[in-house]
Amino acid sequence: MNLKTKIIMKQTSLEAYADSRERARQHRAKILQAFRAVNKPLTISEVAEVSRLSYHQVGRRLSELTNEKRIRVSKEFGLSPTGRKAHKWELIKEETN
Repeated sequence: MNLKTKIIMKQTSLEAYADSRERARQHRAKILQAFRAVNKPLTISEVAEVSRLSYHQVGRRLSELTNEKRIRVSKEFGLSPTGRKAHKWELIKEETN
């Protein structure tokens, strides 16, 4: 592999990385919008339905939003699509001064 090919591959990788970060940011924004729209705790499946993202897209972003202290696991439970008990997540209210 020559130097020019390596440089092109590195640029492509950097572009893909930037694109994936932007997509993740957009998904987090859609998830937060879903919580604000319904104003109640939701299961992952419910968030996916409201946000129009896939179950897996939502699942990947919930831990990020939890780490950012934007959402948390609520004390409520719902049902998964298979009928099993599922945690509900809730928006952490932002403090206003």
